[in-house]
Parts: sequence; structure tokens; C-alpha cells
Amino acid sequence: MHNRGEEYDIALMWGSSSPHFNPWDMNKLMASISHTLSDNGLLVMQEADRFYNIIVRGYRDIIYVEEEYENKIVLDVFTGYDPLRGTCRRRVINLKNPDKTATMDLYYWNIAGLAALLWIFFKDIDIIEIPGHAPRAKYIILAHKPRKGVKPEDFNEPPYVFRKLEL
Repeated sequence: MHNRGEEYDIALMWGSSSPHFNPWDMNKLMASISHTLSDNGLLVMQEADRFYNIIVRGYRDIIYVEEEYENKIVLDVFTGYDPLRGTCRRRVINLKNPDKTATMDLYYWNIAGLAALLWIFFKDIDIIEIPGHAPRAKYIILAHKPRKGVKPEDFNEPPYVFRKLEL
């Protein structure tokens, strides 16, 4: 969005979507969002504290079967870990249609980690627990007044740790 040259007052990141961004990609995303927002702009991010859930519920379950919905029974299997990105590779299989699979690399953010990262890109951060959910389940992170000191273009070239893999 920052390439369009338009400015917005609010950016919305909803649906607990942060696991799809590892820390390297989240830096790029936040730089882009902060440069798209007006000087008094606000990022509203709805999130879950996955790290807390892993500690409480445990990540010992290598295989996880979700409840049946829409004629699907989904098997979620841990298949690997990437220490450079901090991501867990998960393979998702529909047991009623095993040919339908997906592989995802997920990063399990915690609320404090997200908020601290956002503080690099925004002058003020607030965290609000959403009532009606299990303790420490859902939050809204408000990031206000983008700093705009780090430009999205600063992330065009990957760091050496990833460039050397391409050599």
C-alpha cells in the first residue's frame, strides 16, 4: 500500500493473522503500514497470545485434530522448525479428502513481542483484553502515531543470513 502514495487514518489487521508473518516479514509489513498511515494514524490489530496458549496447553501435541465442520475433519501435523525464521511448519490434511492438504510456516507470536515490535514503528502502544474469551485468549493491540523512521525500502535487500543461503 505504501507504494500507492496515499495516506490513511486507520489500518486494520484482524483475525489473529500474525502467525503468517515471521519476524523478518513482520518488520517489512509494519514499515509499510507505518508509512501508509497519517501522522496521527492508528493500527488496530486483533490477536491471540499463542505463546501463552502453548505454555498452558502445551505444544507436546505433534498431531492435532480439529473439530468437524463443513464436512471436514482437519488433521494438523507439526513437520519441522526453521530457526532462522522462527517458524513451525504445519501440514494440514482434510481426513475426508486426503488429497486436499496445505503446508504452512507459522510464527507463534505473543502479545508482548508483537507490542514491542510495533513500538519500533509507532510512538504509542496500548493493549486491551477482549472480554468474553478464555483468560489471556484475545487482545486488541492499538499502535498510534507512526514513527516513519524506518522506510519500507530499507527491507528490500534481505540480511546476510538469508543472502548467504542463496550463494
